[in-house]
Amino acid sequence: MAESAALRPDAGGLLAGAVPLGAFVALAANDGGFDVTLWLPVALLALAQLLVVILALSRVLVDLPLSSLLAVGLLAAFAAWSFLSILWADDRGAAWQGANRVLFYAAVFALFAVWPWRRGTAAALLGGLAVGVAAVGVLAFVSVAQSDTPGEHFTGGIFVEPVGYHNATAALFLLPVWPALVLASRRELPVLARAVLWATAVLLA
Repeated sequence: MAESAALRPDAGGLLAGAVPLGAFVALAANDGGFDVTLWLPVALLALAQLLVVILALSRVLVDLPLSSLLAVGLLAAFAAWSFLSILWADDRGAAWQGANRVLFYAAVFALFAVWPWRRGTAAALLGGLAVGVAAVGVLAFVSVAQSDTPGEHFTGGIFVEPVGYHNATAALFLLPVWPALVLASRRELPVLARAVLWATAVLLA
């Protein structure tokens, strides 16, 4: 019973994680979110959600492990330095956009670092992310197969969709393989969930 309770997701954690992870999957399906008009709204969403989490969980930073607090602080300092570098940058527009990206990454890291995750919630979110990315891959393959010019989606014989660059595409599909494999190997998960995760890992690889 204790093991089963520990693996039960909580609604607050699912909502806190599903919003940014769902946005990441959406970005993955749209050129990896390379266009600033795609990733900037997600960055603003992450910042707003982080602020809500900190305000709602007043003791979240007090109870945060020192290692996590240090990591969040260093990333925040790096973001501040990136914005400061705009003052002496040759291309201030590019520096501004780069600083915004760093702030985006720092906000996302902080959001996942400060929330008190339950095992079941983390497992559900990681499994959902893997399945979501696999679905993006399947849709990309189907779209290319139905295209009148499928060759445009390959560079040197290498598939480049949905991100548009072969190394980035490989990273997108390979990163979720590992959580899918770990979760699929857990006997306490339902058989159907494990089967879906094994299939997801194979498809992504």
